[in-house]
Amino acid sequence: MSSLILILHLAVAIILVGVILLQRSEGGALGIGVADRWRIIWLPKR
Repeated sequence: MSSLILILHLAVAIILVGVILLQRSEGGALGIGVADRWRIIWLPKR
């Protein structure tokens, strides 16, 4: 039973890493593009 859970966990981890690596970059590492987008949405215009 524990080996089944281990295999399932490893498969999910590999799939998640693959999905993250296949995503298109949107300007910068570590989510900088996402932070800029939220700042544009939530902060008032100057």
